[in-house]
This record gives sequence, structure tokens and C-alpha cells, in this order.
Amino acid sequence: MLKKIIDRVGGMCDAAYFVLKLSLVMSCPLMAGAAAAYAVSGGLTVSTYICYRISRELFSLPAAILLVGVLSSVCIEDIVGRR
Repeated sequence: MLKKIIDRVGGMCDAAYFVLKLSLVMSCPLMAGAAAAYAVSGGLTVSTYICYRISRELFSLPAAILLVGVLSSVCIEDIVGRR
């Protein structure tokens, strides 16, 4: 199953692959920043509430970026495939 997915990604057109790669490149630093903010906050306390909430929100943002990137690349691939 995973091999089929990897083969399909390798056969994408250049524009769809670029969008997918860009979304991955954007989401990785955000996830690393979220992990760093969570490590700095040390858990939920009154003094670290803001840092903790920022880290929790940053954890959800990369998934949303990847979802939009995957949907966009699928749409691009579909449009290019119809020509």
C-alpha cells in the first residue's frame, strides 16, 4: 500500500509535486517550533499558559497545511491529467 502511494507521488506532474513539496517544507519547521515551544513551556501552569497555548495551536497548523497541500496537488494533477 505504501509502495503504491510513493510510486504515485513520484509520477506527479511538476506543478503538483512542487505544491506538495512546498507544503511539506512549510509544515516541518512549524512542527519543530511547536515541539520546542512545548518543551520550553514545561506543561500547563499559570506562568507558562501563553507559551503552552501557542505550542498547542502550532501542533495543529502543520496538519492543516499538509491537508491543503495534498488537496491542491490532487486538483492540479487532475486538471493536468484531463488535457
